[in-house]
Amino acid sequence: MNGLRRCTRYGFSPNKLKYCGPDKNRELFGYMVKGVEDAGLEQLLGDFGVMYPYLRLIAEENGIKDPFDERVVEAYWIGNELLEGVSMKQFYDHLLEKQGLKKRFKMKYLKWVVGKVPVGAKVHHSFHVFNVWNRTGHEAKPHTVETMDKCRISWGKVVKQAKDKIRVKTQELVYRDGRLRLKDGVEKEVSWRLGDKSFVKGLKKGDWVTVHWDWVCEKVNQKQVRNLEKYTKWHLRCEYNFMRVSVFGNPDLKKDSLVVGLVGRLRRKFPGVEFRVEDPGEGLKPPKDGLWVILDVAEGIDRVRVFEKVDKLVEERGVSLHDYEVGTELKLLKKLGKIRDLKIMAVPMKMEEKELWREVVKKLKEVIPKELHRRY
Repeated sequence: MNGLRRCTRYGFSPNKLKYCGPDKNRELFGYMVKGVEDAGLEQLLGDFGVMYPYLRLIAEENGIKDPFDERVVEAYWIGNELLEGVSMKQFYDHLLEKQGLKKRFKMKYLKWVVGKVPVGAKVHHSFHVFNVWNRTGHEAKPHTVETMDKCRISWGKVVKQAKDKIRVKTQELVYRDGRLRLKDGVEKEVSWRLGDKSFVKGLKKGDWVTVHWDWVCEKVNQKQVRNLEKYTKWHLRCEYNFMRVSVFGNPDLKKDSLVVGLVGRLRRKFPGVEFRVEDPGEGLKPPKDGLWVILDVAEGIDRVRVFEKVDKLVEERGVSLHDYEVGTELKLLKKLGKIRDLKIMAVPMKMEEKELWREVVKKLKEVIPKELHRRY
């Protein structure tokens, strides 16, 4: 399929909702149903302030002159080998300057977003949806799980067809156990025509299609489905590489359950952060990248304290984690270079529940980027 036509199909629905691009939806629809491709359409699509700079980056990094080359457009919306040709440095610079993140975001959040690049984030639509959380069109609103689900490009198989709608078996983006996930086997009704006009011809039961903002974009083959699934799931995994809170304890032991009992509430309070309940006796598993926060009870303190250096915690007289071996193992991991950025939040062995909650939330807000406090 021609790149201009494919771009028009993916841009039509969010443009109709006034989220992306210029206020020229009738012109876009006219181009689609007539199948016309000219300089006017190219100029119209060039005014999509988020999409077009990404297309230019993919094209330039792969030595392709036309940003609307079919391969480039497919790379951005669905995913293909061209994404692997974009250098980390150029992607990093692009986010700061071309997408304007340096001006739009505070430093903590900016580092969190661009920090995804060195560990494998790609110039794919799903990266922008899951990480740049404000819709950048006529309305600047924070994303919710529902709007992210609609904004990402989903894939599905046609199971039933009607005049204006079709039913597809697809996935749903959900927030469960402290993180975003895809729930498979969900049936949804989506649009494929407007009045007596449509731009996806010959749809039938069993066809694979892509969907953007509840609108069918195109029929796709199995390879394209695999690529779209691959890059979407990859960026969902990248979502949590940079903010993990390990809560040490055992819910079955009274002295170990003090902070574990807060996890459910903390996940709701800080939904952009991954909270894990871990047993330090089974060995410590630091994240490969990003900030690691450990929440644990400690002896010798009467208030919640944050230690940024392992040595200070281990050597400070009168203060020790409830499991002494934790401090020793942390020092070893630090020496081996396996810990990059660590903060230890020590909680008194005895503290009234309401006071404990207030103090833990207060301290977490000091170390977690503000943008993650109330994400969804």
